[in-house]
Amino acid sequence: MEKKLSELVHELDYSLGGILSNKESIEAITTELSRVREDVGNTDQTNLTSMGLQFRDISHKIVLLDDLINFVLKDLNSNFEAVSDTSHLLFHEIIKEESND
Repeated sequence: MEKKLSELVHELDYSLGGILSNKESIEAITTELSRVREDVGNTDQTNLTSMGLQFRDISHKIVLLDDLINFVLKDLNSNFEAVSDTSHLLFHEIIKEESND
C-alpha cells in the first residue's frame, strides 16, 4: 500500500511539473505577442514598402506563436488530465487506507 501511495505522489509531482512548464511557456508566448502588438503599433503606415516588409515579419511570428500555443495547450490538457486522474486515484487510496484502520 505504501508503495502505491508513493508512486501516485511521484506521478502527481511529475504532472504538476509539466503544468508549471506549460505555464512558463504561456508566459513566454504572451511576451512575444506583446512584442508583435508593439511592432504593429510602430509600423509606418505611410510607407507601403516598409508596411509590406513589416507585415511579412509579423505574419511569420503569428504563425510560429499559433503553432506554439496549440502545442502548449495540447500538452497542458494532457498534464491536467494526468493530474486529475492521479489525484482521484490518490484520494481513493487514502480513503481505502483510512477505512482499513
